[in-house]
Amino acid sequence: MSESILDSLFLFNFDTNMEKMEKNLIIYLITFFISNQSIKSQIALETNAIIEGYIGGPNITDIFNSPIYQYKTTTINNVNTPPLIGMKIEYFVGDNIGIGGNIFYNRLIIDYTNQETINSAETNYTTVSISENLTKRMDRLRVQAFFNYHFEIDNPFIDLYWSIGAGYNSRKFTYTSGNIQFDDTQDESRPTLTFPVSVRTNFGFRYFPIQNLGINVELGLGGPLVSAGIAYRLLGY
Repeated sequence: MSESILDSLFLFNFDTNMEKMEKNLIIYLITFFISNQSIKSQIALETNAIIEGYIGGPNITDIFNSPIYQYKTTTINNVNTPPLIGMKIEYFVGDNIGIGGNIFYNRLIIDYTNQETINSAETNYTTVSISENLTKRMDRLRVQAFFNYHFEIDNPFIDLYWSIGAGYNSRKFTYTSGNIQFDDTQDESRPTLTFPVSVRTNFGFRYFPIQNLGINVELGLGGPLVSAGIAYRLLGY
């Protein structure tokens, strides 16, 4: 009788220990699987480069820097500022540092009336007021190299950064009066000064709802005040 009791106790302890081992093994496997997936996702989301296309506006400095505002006899009829379009690529050289290139283009179209007063022999020395309707168009292209500093955020899907860049600046002005079109180099009465260097600084935000594709928003000076677009990142494994 005593031997059967001992055997029963032995079997009970054995079964209990096996159940504990099985539970511990299951917990271990689940923990390992979750940790492994987390590690894999972090490694998979290491970014080598980001390519972005974007639009932006407004370009206030282009409007108020226009030479036609220098003339007291000028009446502005309409200002058309289509959205700026641009494309950039950033390459990561460290955990928080990126460098790259940015190219963006915008144009400005202003319809205005220029009034002139003439008093000469041609008018028999009678004061005559003449109005001329003109359209002025500015095409501006900027190509910049930039430096980005990325703030440390414990979220692989969000990217906050500060950027500063500088580079080439080109502005071409074209005037249209009736059916006649001419650029600023053909009319000395409408001088245009263009500084060949452009500078931009901005704060940016990127959000990647999926691994490779996301959205970007920037607030800055030296270009559009606000820009937004699509970001595609090249991942390292």
